[in-house]
Order: sequence, then structure tokens, then C-alpha cells
Amino acid sequence: MAYKDNRVKVLCEFLRCNFTDPRGRLTSFTFTFTGTGSAQTINFSDNLTNTSNSVYCVYSVTGSTALKKWRNYDLDLQNQNITGTFTNGTIYTVIVGIGTTCWIYEENPDIRLGTQNYPRISAKISSNNGNRLGRYDSDMEVITTYAIDFWTTKKYVYTDTDGIKHSGADLANYLQRIFINYFQTSVDDLYPLLFNFKIIGGRGAAFEPVKEVFRSITTIEMKHIIGC
Repeated sequence: MAYKDNRVKVLCEFLRCNFTDPRGRLTSFTFTFTGTGSAQTINFSDNLTNTSNSVYCVYSVTGSTALKKWRNYDLDLQNQNITGTFTNGTIYTVIVGIGTTCWIYEENPDIRLGTQNYPRISAKISSNNGNRLGRYDSDMEVITTYAIDFWTTKKYVYTDTDGIKHSGADLANYLQRIFINYFQTSVDDLYPLLFNFKIIGGRGAAFEPVKEVFRSITTIEMKHIIGC
């Protein structure tokens, strides 16, 4: 299965591109390559100066114009590369988010994580259903519900761009609020892999005594076409 067929991974990468990590676990790194006019695989390991880092998201790929992710090129974070056909002789600038760890993942965070690993965001599938778009051999439209969880601790304090401090339940709710803003402004970056974004529900932060963290939840719905 191609990396892009795992829609939860695609969603997590989108969130990493939009959220600024409060703890700075990701930093921006820029490199260039030259297009050949034929199909190319650009391996991140060939371009990173520190091989202990991994790429967790791709912010942009720009040649004479900015390219669209999933339309002009594909991304595979498992194999750490991008693939596409890039104009011969054009120099492309790639900006990626790198680090030795990240904070936005599939599924819930491990109970053994320490407070220094928070805040965190997790995404998982809650339910899905699908329908054929025509006769028996036509494409299938799948409607998937995703739960996006925002996890924070009591002691960690984050100061936002307006100078307002957030911690505990307030920080979990703050992350939940700006999550919705990112979908309003950037949801087109997920097309054609995910589309028709809807907010289904959610809840404000509540204390989780087992993990000793606060957790807020937003439930969203998006569609995709199998084979797209």
C-alpha cells in the first residue's frame, strides 16, 4: 500500500505542517535539487546535514512556482522521500520539518511518556462507511470519521503569538481552537486525497487521571475516493 493510501498518516503530516510545536521539536530545513524532466525520487537522507534527524513534514516545494503536494508530487515519510516529474533544469527549493522526535502521531500517546513529551496531538479513525459511485466496478467514496485528541500537562506553560499564556486544560482547548482555524485556511492542501471537511463534534478538556494529562477532542469527517 502506498504511503498516501493511509489517510491518517496524510492527516498527521498536514497537522505538522500547520501547527507550530510549542516545544520546538521540529525545525525547518531547506535544500535544493535540479529537475530532470523524468520521474525522480528525491531522498531526504541525501540532503540532510545531520543524519540523526528525520523529516516529519514537507512545508513546500518551489521551482518557478510553488508545487501542490499530492497533485504535483507525492510524499513518503516511511521511506523519507518525495517523488514526481520535475521540469528539466529547474532548481527546486524544498523546506521540510526535521527532528529526532515529533509530537503529532497516529493513535493515543504511550502511557509511559514523561511530561517533557507533552503537549501532543493524536489522530485516529473512529468509523467509516462507503458507497460505490456507479456500477459494481466503479470507484468507492469512503466517508471517514477521525478523532483528533489534544493532550497537555498541568505544569507546562506555552506563550502564544499574542503573548497569552496557556497551560493544562486551557492549552488543550487552545490547540483545539486553532486546529479548526487551520482547516479553514489550509484544507485545500489535502485535496485530492481528503476533501469535504466537516466538524462532527467534540468536547473541551477533561483530566485523564491514568496518564495525568488533560485531553480535549474534536471529531471531524472527511471523504476520500479509493484509488485516488
